[in-house]
Amino acid sequence: MVAMGSSFGDGAWGRESAVYRISGVTSVIGGWFLTAFAAFVAAFSFAYIISYGGTIAITVLIVLAIIFIVKTHTLHRKREAVKEGEVDLDDNRILRHSDVVEKSSRNIIRTLEIISNAYRDTIIGLANEDRKALKITREEVEGLNKKVKKLKN
Repeated sequence: MVAMGSSFGDGAWGRESAVYRISGVTSVIGGWFLTAFAAFVAAFSFAYIISYGGTIAITVLIVLAIIFIVKTHTLHRKREAVKEGEVDLDDNRILRHSDVVEKSSRNIIRTLEIISNAYRDTIIGLANEDRKALKITREEVEGLNKKVKKLKN
């Protein structure tokens, strides 16, 4: 409602934009109602389970909550490890010229192997019209691009 009122005030409400503004406001307010309904259903479900399950249900729910917390923590740790990348240059020691050349050569060889495999998988995925394989290959290439960017930096 505030968006509509402020649009009237600044003259931004025209025939062309009215539909988009109204649908935007409607989707926001609809989201509020959907969130409230989802919260109500979740709260009702837990209350129902606890009411009829008693202590056993509470114990099971606590164990499930602990499992979800641990699983989320391990997933977060895994994502952070991927985010940091596999750049294996040590900052703690002084690198000699030969070490830098050797590590760069290994990284280039590994990168070219990954590119070759991605190219092969792309051709096979296109030939077989396998969208799932193409999606996996695209994700691998995006990860490779991030690693290469870190190495270049």
